[in-house]
Amino acid sequence: MREDEQHMNTERFQTLLAAYGAEPLRWPENERAAAVYFAGANSQAAHWIAEARQLDTALGLLPDHAPSQMLRARVLQSALLPRNPERPSRLFASIWQPAIGMAASLLFGIIVGTAMPGVFSEAEQSVHYDLTELAFNSDREDMGISP
Repeated sequence: MREDEQHMNTERFQTLLAAYGAEPLRWPENERAAAVYFAGANSQAAHWIAEARQLDTALGLLPDHAPSQMLRARVLQSALLPRNPERPSRLFASIWQPAIGMAASLLFGIIVGTAMPGVFSEAEQSVHYDLTELAFNSDREDMGISP
């Protein structure tokens, strides 16, 4: 079995059938070999292909309709519209929006932290101070702790 044939699974095979139909020549070339191998190795694949072939036949019976002139004009017009120069580019937005969000949350944390100094009782503050000293003090012998 080749490496590309290992990457096909049931979900992807059914997605190929739904998108491209039962005819392997319509399947994407880079996945065709894996899909054909999967179809031969999977016992349910023949059933799925038969269902897709029925759908292909039913869709083939429908008459072809050309797009209306109004639809063509709308598509062409939307493709030719200039970009809005007042709207910031996506690159600018994608860089600054997360930075602004982080700065706002940092500022909020500082404000809340400084505005509420009396949240803990004096005993609780002492315990927090001791834990902070223990965590960040590199000279632990002063605290009576040997390494």
